[in-house]
Amino acid sequence: MSIPKEISVAEKILRVVFHPMNFNSSMKLKSNSFKSKPGEDEVSVIRFDFCDANFCKKYGKEIQNPYNRRNFCGFALLNAKEVFECDAEIEFTPRKTSNPYHADIKIGFIAEQGKQLPAEFQFKVDEMTRKARFYEDQNPDSTKWEGKENIE
Repeated sequence: MSIPKEISVAEKILRVVFHPMNFNSSMKLKSNSFKSKPGEDEVSVIRFDFCDANFCKKYGKEIQNPYNRRNFCGFALLNAKEVFECDAEIEFTPRKTSNPYHADIKIGFIAEQGKQLPAEFQFKVDEMTRKARFYEDQNPDSTKWEGKENIE
């Protein structure tokens, strides 16, 4: 299947999230879930319309790092329209060997190490976090997705 370069407003955009780094004490997503690393303007996401939850879980488990508080626990989902409404962009950036469905959310700003984002860019990140729907995997140690069947 050929994946179009253009991202439709109706597409499901999925972010793999990790426990405990992406959650507060009430198990709500923290805004770091949609914040780039210092020196970058890219948050890795998956174009979910072109794959399935088992692929996303497998990828999430490959990039988890329990020693750095990055234990796979599920997905945060946005529609592309919601990302665009936050004045952010999505760029298709496939990784041919590991993730042909890979894309990056870009907010238009590269943060420096140890410095907060300017308010207008932090607002974009906070809005995406607020709009995202969290889907928890009930058995993160298994190889198959064991959360809600319908990820919408």
